[in-house]
Amino acid sequence: MRFIRYEDNKQIHIGILKTDNNIVSLDNLLKPPITDMQEIVALSDKEISALENQVNQWSGTTKAMADVRVLTPIPNPKRNVFCLGKNYLEHAKELEGKTANLSGVPKFPIYFTKTASPAIGPEETIFYMNLLLKAR
Repeated sequence: MRFIRYEDNKQIHIGILKTDNNIVSLDNLLKPPITDMQEIVALSDKEISALENQVNQWSGTTKAMADVRVLTPIPNPKRNVFCLGKNYLEHAKELEGKTANLSGVPKFPIYFTKTASPAIGPEETIFYMNLLLKAR
């Protein structure tokens, strides 16, 4: 099951993206609706299964993903995001010789964390401070 956070008519919603790229809004399935993806992360396996059953039986209205603005799933994560470095061959080759002691394809996974606060969604602007980009 794929959860999606999106904006439609200036309202933010959380839904479930079906295989046909249509969204079933959780507003339709849950009362009160879930308004934060962190609430979904906290759901039990039993609650997720019940939600999945509701989606599979849903015959009401859906929204085409192409008609909404997709947002970052969790804009302000409570913890750092765990990342996997050099996670595909082309990326490993691209970085060869550019990073200290990490040349070539690694024998073991390279994990690291990143602070993602706030995170941004697809097509969103990355804001930065010019002061941070000045060479010393």
